[in-house]
Amino acid sequence: MKRPRLGLHWRLLLSHMAVTSVGVGSLLLIGWLTSPVFFVRHLDRMRVGRATLRVVRTELVQGFQLAWSKSAGWSLVFGVTMAGGVGTLISRRISRQLQQMEGVAKQFVEGDFESRVPPMDIPELDRLGQTFNQMAEGLRDRLRRNDLLTGHVGAHEEQVQHRSGDTCERVQALHAKPSG
Repeated sequence: MKRPRLGLHWRLLLSHMAVTSVGVGSLLLIGWLTSPVFFVRHLDRMRVGRATLRVVRTELVQGFQLAWSKSAGWSLVFGVTMAGGVGTLISRRISRQLQQMEGVAKQFVEGDFESRVPPMDIPELDRLGQTFNQMAEGLRDRLRRNDLLTGHVGAHEEQVQHRSGDTCERVQALHAKPSG
């Protein structure tokens, strides 16, 4: 049994959701992984001097905020890069099929009605491609009938010219006969 294919609308929605998920997921993952590293580095720098509990608490909060800011920054860079990459791959896959169809349509414009749009993964594009193929088939058949009719008309014109020439010769022969 053929598995149902998703339409362009759902594919675009899912691609958007995938890009968003990659962005948010990478933000959370990178933030979760790097925050402790930056925080520990900050704590290591605090051990050098002597400080009261109040100063340490303030330093800890500031350190955590700094660690989170650095983590969020790296997460943002990574997330945007990954989301852009995933979005590009998905959109290229969709647009590649449109470019294929455009190429075949250009061949139709040039009079090549033997070209065909290959089956597409996206149902709407597949139906459009089938319609292009049916159009090419119809145009090719009409052009063949037109050529056939033009050939018949040309042959008929030759017969008419030949018969009219025979008729003219007979009329001239009748006029050339002496009456008598």
